[in-house]
Amino acid sequence: MKGATTPLAEARAWATAETIKRELARGPYRSPVTSNSMAPVAREGDAFVVVPAGRRGPNFGDVVAAVAGSRALVHRVVAKRPGYYITKGDCSPRVDPPVRREDVLGRVCAVEKSDGRVLALDSARARVAGAALAAISTLEDTVNGVTSSPPALLRRLFYLALRLVWAAFYPSTLPRRS
Repeated sequence: MKGATTPLAEARAWATAETIKRELARGPYRSPVTSNSMAPVAREGDAFVVVPAGRRGPNFGDVVAAVAGSRALVHRVVAKRPGYYITKGDCSPRVDPPVRREDVLGRVCAVEKSDGRVLALDSARARVAGAALAAISTLEDTVNGVTSSPPALLRRLFYLALRLVWAAFYPSTLPRRS
């Protein structure tokens, strides 16, 4: 059954969470990017640099490492609610299950690109871009909630909007087309 939580999946997610917590106690934690759900910000082959979220917790638009349901994930905060956050991958069609405040493991402060560049996510410029990307993701999720299968053209338009926002703030970080 799709989306069902298994005890094994939950155990793996919590084992990953405990590893991240242990490593964060020593300093920033470097985590490999294992999917393209955060493209264009991060792609497979890149690495996230995670730091503790701090007392205030993450803000709208911040990228966080968290446990949501039966999986550990690194996604963007697209909404804050009392006691929990709503997260979503920039390229994911739907939001994740709610993430309790205590299940946020840390905040991503940088992305180490596979070509050696480092993309800082904690600058004022990156925070504005993150908030814009979160707003686009929220709009996309709203549209996807209205229609059970959004047309491919609509998905492409949302992805184009993500790329345009990102290119406006970080033009040299987008891969070049051959």
